[in-house]
Amino acid sequence: STSIFVLEYKTKTDAAKARNVLFCVFIRFYIVYHNLISSALSLSSVLTLCNHNAAALKMKSDHCAQGWKFFSGKCYYFSTDEETWNASRNACVDKGGYLVIVTSPMEQDFLKRSKPGSGSEFYWIGLTDAVVEGEWHWLDGTKLSQTPRYWTGNEPDDWKGDQNAHPEGEDCAVMELSSDSYLLLDAFCNEESKKLKHVCEAKAGM
Repeated sequence: STSIFVLEYKTKTDAAKARNVLFCVFIRFYIVYHNLISSALSLSSVLTLCNHNAAALKMKSDHCAQGWKFFSGKCYYFSTDEETWNASRNACVDKGGYLVIVTSPMEQDFLKRSKPGSGSEFYWIGLTDAVVEGEWHWLDGTKLSQTPRYWTGNEPDDWKGDQNAHPEGEDCAVMELSSDSYLLLDAFCNEESKKLKHVCEAKAGM
């Protein structure tokens, strides 16, 4: 009977140990499972936030202020008022931009398509040779490429006016836009009688 008692005790003890081991395994499994679920939820939240931020950034990058037109990461504003080149440059700066800098045929095509109204129009652009006569540079310092040539006729001719009224000559560029042409000519930068419209350019998301 003593042997039977010892065997029963040992069996019960082993079963208790087994239950304890199983319980510990279950607890560990639950902890791991809970951590995995928490991590998954956290990752899902992070992913959702990333997607939201990406969408917000895209909306911002495509955003232009009212009255401006979007093209290739930039915003463009066609003025309706007419000013001198100097005043037009300042007006663009006041709007957070600069007089347009035309860098590609695609940008030329966009400007031709986007010009308000029909027919030919003249606009000031951010191109000048006021620093060194004959060396035309954009306002960002980039030198004007001579190929292809967009100057119309004998332009730029640096005309100095009747009876040399403007000895400084014509140092600022105008673009003539129509639905099928993009041409350049030089004009006086600050002549009150030669006021023109202008095109401003700025980075999108301004």
